[in-house]
Amino acid sequence: MEDVQKIIAFLIENKLLLSVLVITLILIIRRITLSGIRGDVAFLSEEQRKWMSRTKNGSFAIIVVTLFLVWKSEISEFALSVTAIAVAIVVASKEIILCFTGSIQRASSRSFRIGDWIEVGKTSGEVIEHNLMATVIQEIDLYHGQYHFTGKPSHCLTACFLPIRLKTSTS
Repeated sequence: MEDVQKIIAFLIENKLLLSVLVITLILIIRRITLSGIRGDVAFLSEEQRKWMSRTKNGSFAIIVVTLFLVWKSEISEFALSVTAIAVAIVVASKEIILCFTGSIQRASSRSFRIGDWIEVGKTSGEVIEHNLMATVIQEIDLYHGQYHFTGKPSHCLTACFLPIRLKTSTS
C-alpha cells in the first residue's frame, strides 16, 4: 500500500509524466473500444459509425478535462499573468486611448477649427494646428486685459478636451 501511495505522490509531483500516462491510457482504451465496435465486418453500419464517433469524441473530452484538472494550477497562474499583462498594456495606453477619444469628440462636435480662438483651462489662444493626438495653440494674454500673442505655442493633448470645459470663439 505504501508503494502505491509513493507512486501516486510521484505522479502528482511530475505532471508531465502523469499527463503522458493518462493520454496513453485513454488512447489505448479508445483503440480497444473502437476495434470492438468495428468487429470483423467489411462495411460499417450507421449505428457502428455513430458509436465510433461518440467514442472518439468522448475520449477527446475525457483527455481535455483530465489535462485541465491536472494542470489547473498552472493554467490559473498563466491566466493571471496574461491578465496582468493586459492590464499593464491598458494602463500604459490609457493616455493614447484618451487622446483618440478626445479627437473623436472634437471632430464629431466640430467644436473648433484652425484659426479659432479657444480657452482650455487657463490657456487661451488661437488654434494653429490640430491632429489626432494634440492641438497647438498660439497663446494670447487674456488675463491682463490685452489680446496680444505671447509668442509661446502651447501643446494641448486632445485628451484634455474631455474633462475640461472648452470655450471657443470663431474667427
